[in-house]
Amino acid sequence: PMTTVVWTTPLGLTVVQPYRKLVKRNVATTLQSIVVNDANMPSPVNSQKQKTAFPPNYVHSLDASHMTLSAIECKKAGLVFASVHDSYWTHACDVDKMNTIIRDQFVQLHQRPIMANLKAEFEDRYKDHLMPVIGWEYVSKDKFTDGGKLKFKKARVTKKSEREQKEKEVEMELAMRHLEACGEAGAGGETEEAYATVQAYQERKEAATAETERVLRAAEDLSATLEMLDLRSIELIDPKLDLSGALHQADHIFYTLSVNQKEHERQVAELRKEYKTRIRLVKVSKATKTSKRKAKTSAKTKTKVVVPAAAAATTSDDAVQVAEDAEPATTAADAALEQDSDATTIAQDSDAAALVAETILQLEKELDAKIAEVDKKYVVEFKMTPIMLNHTTSAELLKQTNEMITRGELAGHLVKRVSWVDIEFDPLPEPGDFDIGEVMDSPYFFS
Repeated sequence: PMTTVVWTTPLGLTVVQPYRKLVKRNVATTLQSIVVNDANMPSPVNSQKQKTAFPPNYVHSLDASHMTLSAIECKKAGLVFASVHDSYWTHACDVDKMNTIIRDQFVQLHQRPIMANLKAEFEDRYKDHLMPVIGWEYVSKDKFTDGGKLKFKKARVTKKSEREQKEKEVEMELAMRHLEACGEAGAGGETEEAYATVQAYQERKEAATAETERVLRAAEDLSATLEMLDLRSIELIDPKLDLSGALHQADHIFYTLSVNQKEHERQVAELRKEYKTRIRLVKVSKATKTSKRKAKTSAKTKTKVVVPAAAAATTSDDAVQVAEDAEPATTAADAALEQDSDATTIAQDSDAAALVAETILQLEKELDAKIAEVDKKYVVEFKMTPIMLNHTTSAELLKQTNEMITRGELAGHLVKRVSWVDIEFDPLPEPGDFDIGEVMDSPYFFS
């Protein structure tokens, strides 16, 4: 969690900056609603004010320590002492004595390792805290479409710029009408102003067209330089040693990934389509064979039931008698035949279903094996350390990168990133060679 800035003065007094974003509460009354700051509610730290207020507040705390030390010494010397902020008072007859005391205490105060003590206190107090670091990451992944084609982001058009563009077009239209009516050789300042308006509009239009053409040419030139890389054996360039080389290598890497991803998707889709068709044909073939077998079995059964009764009849009376006598036997035979036929059909269907399932399983294994070969052939994922720049450690390199992007030498762009890191304090500078005599001997210092 964020915390306020806290430090200890040379006299041992703890100072806490109180700056927070107060929580506002809306209080509704019968007459109106008012907004009040609720000091009792937990409120987040105002980081901006904590940062900007610390330097002057720290100096004020040193001034207050100096004032306290001066007041103590004046009391020991029997001097009357009063002060308002950094203005110290005493009786006129004791001013010289107070000046000497003020100088002595100032020197004694600043002879202490004030900055070293502050640094040590901060390192101990904030050792478990993190601080945000704003940096810029070079990103070129989203600059390539399927197949490695470069795409360029169009200029952002805001409502304000769109309104201004329409106003300029209206001005140009009015100026053109004025020139058509009066002619370019017409007298008066209005004609000259109209001519200047038209000329300025045409220049802006030509400049915009030239910029668009420049961007397209840069894209074509950059596309011609992009090459496929072997991502399995590539050695990444260290940005700290060769930033330009690392940036161009990143472009080539993401170009290669884009091409690989497109080709990988195409081949996998073709394989899936091919094997989906083959599996469907296997299922259709099985269904067709089963249907034909059932129809054939049903036809045989009907033929065997009708023939014995018809063949045994010689006359109409005999036919009736034979049919009546043969009916129980025929029914039993039909039942047995149907039972055998059903058992055979079930067995055949079971064998056919097992064969179809085995065939489909084999096809699916073949599909997985071929997809695995495609996966092995094309590298579609590649992990690389982000190339980060910031104003503190690499201001010049950041400027150079922006210039290369503007000229169209790089495909990517810079994206703002905020990372949280352990707090680190810069080393203290070496003490200066300030002549302390200037403080002790000057008639104007603290006078």
